[in-house]
Amino acid sequence: MKPAGLIAVAGSTITVLALAGAWWQSSAADEALAAAAQAHTELSRLGGPEPALVTQAEEDAKRQTDTLAEAAVLAQPLPEAYRATDLASAAKRVRDDLEALRLRADRLSISLPKALPYEGGLDSDPDVRAVQLAFLALIRQSVDHLLDAGIAQVSRLETSRAWSDPSGTFACFAIDIAADGSPASIQSLLMDLQRPTAGLGLAKVALESDKTGAIQRLQATITLLTTNQPEWKLQPEALPKAGPAKTTKGLGAGR
Repeated sequence: MKPAGLIAVAGSTITVLALAGAWWQSSAADEALAAAAQAHTELSRLGGPEPALVTQAEEDAKRQTDTLAEAAVLAQPLPEAYRATDLASAAKRVRDDLEALRLRADRLSISLPKALPYEGGLDSDPDVRAVQLAFLALIRQSVDHLLDAGIAQVSRLETSRAWSDPSGTFACFAIDIAADGSPASIQSLLMDLQRPTAGLGLAKVALESDKTGAIQRLQATITLLTTNQPEWKLQPEALPKAGPAKTTKGLGAGR
């Protein structure tokens, strides 16, 4: 695969992440838009504002409304199976998911890390377990996508961080992965994760190739956008921008 092709695929804006970013920004602009609308109403009463100002305000408001509606569709609540935080139910969910992933990977002859997140158990605090279960939902979806793409090996799978948007409406969870595979499997995975399905997105994508170009290593952050839950107690912050793709010719370069 040509480097330009890699950049075109991995460097394109990821729909879910970009949409979430737009919502984060529009959410922070709520008060400004409200103030502008009030000012325009007052100007109309006094004789009318400049038409261009009215048009701009209307366009801004419509963009914000459209973005909120789209984000609400993408950011679905977690399935109930990942909301049961009592220790017995949560532990069973972990066992079932991780066992299913390992069995499927074995059937496909795809190597997974020796230790997967939460195999050693969950936290005793139910609120912490609630966050761990949300991460587990992201892990299950992400590994299923990796296996679907025909990746040869997943060498890294780690939870990264979680946060909410400034209003507390949406939450974002992130995991870090590293995977080796053929150029076709890597591109299939990247294209798959760019589709706005189940709130998944990609960030911080980096690609490396061996000398022949037959094997590539993908390092990336996979994100899950979902509706926020009070028990998660996430800290609000601005959503980071999706990072540009990086490509290098040799496996291990820059490591």
